[in-house]
Amino acid sequence: MAKIAHLRAVQVFEAVARIGNISAAAQALAVTQSAVSYHINILEQDLGAKLFDRGPRGVQLTASGQLLIPYVRDGLDSIERGMQALKISEDNAVVRVAVLPMFASRWLAPRLSEFWDKFPTTQLSFTHDNNAFSNKSNSGEIVDVAIQWGFGDWPNVESHLLLSAPLVPACSPELLRRSPIGTIADFANHALLHVDNHAMWQQWLTASGADSAMAEQGLLMSDRHFQLSATLNGVGISLFIKSFIKDELDSGRLVIPIDVEKKTNFAYYIARSTKLKHAPAAVNFYNWIKNYSL
Repeated sequence: MAKIAHLRAVQVFEAVARIGNISAAAQALAVTQSAVSYHINILEQDLGAKLFDRGPRGVQLTASGQLLIPYVRDGLDSIERGMQALKISEDNAVVRVAVLPMFASRWLAPRLSEFWDKFPTTQLSFTHDNNAFSNKSNSGEIVDVAIQWGFGDWPNVESHLLLSAPLVPACSPELLRRSPIGTIADFANHALLHVDNHAMWQQWLTASGADSAMAEQGLLMSDRHFQLSATLNGVGISLFIKSFIKDELDSGRLVIPIDVEKKTNFAYYIARSTKLKHAPAAVNFYNWIKNYSL
């Protein structure tokens, strides 16, 4: 393949041929007239041919210039098409997102239209993930971005605090009718509903000045939608971010038996692998969510 020694000179040649005036071409290229003349001269020297006839009204292509110009334009057009194709490919890249079901439905879904307003060609592929992303050594090969619930201290994962909100206890009105609750101590008469482990209830009870041993009772579940369904059906008492159950509280399907809001060390984080280079579309999605925490 022949080597193009002076690609910038080729671009200048095309601009001068198209505009027909060195001064106007310099202005269009945001360079000086002397820079344009320099590039034309160096290209003519490299080719051993005169490309322009210079006259009082500007410049005109010589026979050699007329021979060269269609090839130059085809080449530059081809480069432009390639760059545009790459841009479209990057813009249309599918961003794989692992997201917790409760977060997806209560926080992310109402905001997605804002993302597509900014990045209309980006495709998103969602996978429900119950914090498995942070526990896999090859997580970055499976998804690009994840929403995780925990402490944000996962190995080989870059995480950014997204939502740290106080938790409130919630239950069904039917559960209260069966056994009224006057104080947190009355929680001992009911099943406490947990997801993954007992740690969140332990921290909440401790922060409330109650007996954390109560956290050992109840049912252990694998996701918050199951927990929500069980809570609505009167199985027990759960801890939720208040805004996440606003519809259920407003409709009376859930009630707050003791109006105590306490923070724990648990929070939602936006996370991604530190082992991989992330595509521009994935970076856009990560930064878009991250900006909500600022």
